[in-house]
Amino acid sequence: MNESTRQYFSRLHALQLDVLHDSSERDFETVFADLAPIARRGARNPPRRTEAGKNHPQRDESARRAAVPRLPVESDRVRKVLSTILDSGALRIRDVTDVLRIPRESINALMQYLKRKHLVKKTGQEFSAPYALTDEGRAALAEMTRRHAA
Repeated sequence: MNESTRQYFSRLHALQLDVLHDSSERDFETVFADLAPIARRGARNPPRRTEAGKNHPQRDESARRAAVPRLPVESDRVRKVLSTILDSGALRIRDVTDVLRIPRESINALMQYLKRKHLVKKTGQEFSAPYALTDEGRAALAEMTRRHAA
């Protein structure tokens, strides 16, 4: 390690400690302005991309992009249940059963599943309190609806 690099890292460490202890007095621009002259002196040989690096698959613009992340839930039945609850504001399991004509045992298990996924929550403590969508539930429903329309 040459002298300018050693100076850079020791000054960087001192500034990090300085920022941690009295960050109210110094802003980050000031901290990095203090480091800029030292960094310029130490950057005589900037890193270069080798031929192997230029041809790396990561650099290929036509490379396949990552798949769209999966939703927490994906079925049409779940989308219908979440949509029905959203339209009503809050519904009891019995009301969802009546509206969607889903057997009570199925909807009961589905609501427990949605509750574990934090997509619905009860609006009160009582046993027959209605369920409402959480923010995650609204976001999941919006994304499911968008993907279903596409």
